[in-house]
Amino acid sequence: GGGWEGVEVRGGRVRKVDWRHSCLVGNVPEDIGQLAMLEVLYLNGNRLDGEVPEALGRLKHLRYIDLSNNRLTMIPQSIRCCQSLNYLALFNNKLRVVPKELASLTNLAYLSLHGNPAWEETLMRQSQLMGVYIAGQQLKEYLAALESEGQQ
Repeated sequence: GGGWEGVEVRGGRVRKVDWRHSCLVGNVPEDIGQLAMLEVLYLNGNRLDGEVPEALGRLKHLRYIDLSNNRLTMIPQSIRCCQSLNYLALFNNKLRVVPKELASLTNLAYLSLHGNPAWEETLMRQSQLMGVYIAGQQLKEYLAALESEGQQ
């Protein structure tokens, strides 16, 4: 009983937030960084805009993030600290830059960026990435290219 809709608590800590299609408007709050044990975050299908806060990098246990179908413009560089991250859905936003820090996410197995200005630009350079999402060997190659671009 009790609790908040879409919030899963185990061992007294918030493990999962599922607020997809919840009519959320505005920015992702800085306070997100206080959910230290968060593993799964669904905020897709809302009207969130602006930059995702640097506080996201404090979520060391985060395995799954879906921020797709919003109006987000920026993913923080601190995302490199989310080393448990396995799944990252960012499609259909307003991202102008793909952060090169994604290249340091060694456990990342799924990434989707289509429908963002930054992705359209990438496709002009790497047309083989036509899929809706990238995974496996293609993802490894893409992240390696992203990293070497950042070195220039």
